[in-house]
Amino acid sequence: MCLVLQADQLVCSKEVVRCIQSERQALLQFKSGLIDEFDMLSFWTTEDCCQWYGIGCSNITGHVLMLDLHGDYNYYYYGGGNRFYIRGDIHNSLMELQQLKYLNLRGNYFTDISIPGFIGSLRNLRYHDLSGFDNRDHNGGQWLSNLTSLTHLHMSSILNLDRFNSLLEMVGKLPKLGELNLTDCDLSDHFSFYP
Repeated sequence: MCLVLQADQLVCSKEVVRCIQSERQALLQFKSGLIDEFDMLSFWTTEDCCQWYGIGCSNITGHVLMLDLHGDYNYYYYGGGNRFYIRGDIHNSLMELQQLKYLNLRGNYFTDISIPGFIGSLRNLRYHDLSGFDNRDHNGGQWLSNLTSLTHLHMSSILNLDRFNSLLEMVGKLPKLGELNLTDCDLSDHFSFYP
């Protein structure tokens, strides 16, 4: 890392920025709630969590900025075509990752759990993909109201959109949202189509 003091002075340090220990512990707690049959997180053992699979950190601060643990679970194909995925519970320790900008959990087997309401505390999120979650207890999308930095929201294959109108109302209030993906959501109970 180098710092320019004046036009002719350059001070460099060989210090490597590593992940913040409280964030490392939060990720390990998150991992403890998951069932990882395909060993996606088997290398989450080293001291520097910035080197772990699916994790991206700031080179300057060491904060975790990205959690990309997308899987390859196919909800419509039961013939063994799934290559890798995680399942289990989403531990609320993720609230420790307050600098998180990118969260992708799509393609995993989270159909037995609801979208965690604490996700709304991650106010710096810009990209969020929670495709495939069971949405029955999302409290009308209230968790979305704090995500004012969100620019991309992917909710394809969401099950049980029983409070869809409330969810759309919350989505409509997100000032920076530029992309909303609702692919493969069954919206037939919410809209009437006439020939």
